[in-house]
Amino acid sequence: WLLAFVLRGAHHEPNITMGGANLNRQALYDAVADNNWSRAVAMISDEVVARHSVSGTPDQVQARLEEYRAAGLDEVVVAGIDERSSLAATLAALQPPTGTRLGA
Repeated sequence: WLLAFVLRGAHHEPNITMGGANLNRQALYDAVADNNWSRAVAMISDEVVARHSVSGTPDQVQARLEEYRAAGLDEVVVAGIDERSSLAATLAALQPPTGTRLGA
């Protein structure tokens, strides 16, 4: 639901276009505005997730973050975690391998 909420805004239209995913942003906006979360979430395909977020195992996330770093990423946003222990575990998993720095 988080990605549906984030991508619904008109200001994300260029991101959706550049990402190349098949997503009707206006239909997504309408579903969220109607509080129809089942419809909104159904619009977020695996392709949309892959093109607009980083997810997976710690190793998969590290590899994807390295791709972003190589493309110029210098900040990471972690969203959708509301438990302190889960956030701590996620942040620990995001740490680059010993001896390297994200953005180095």
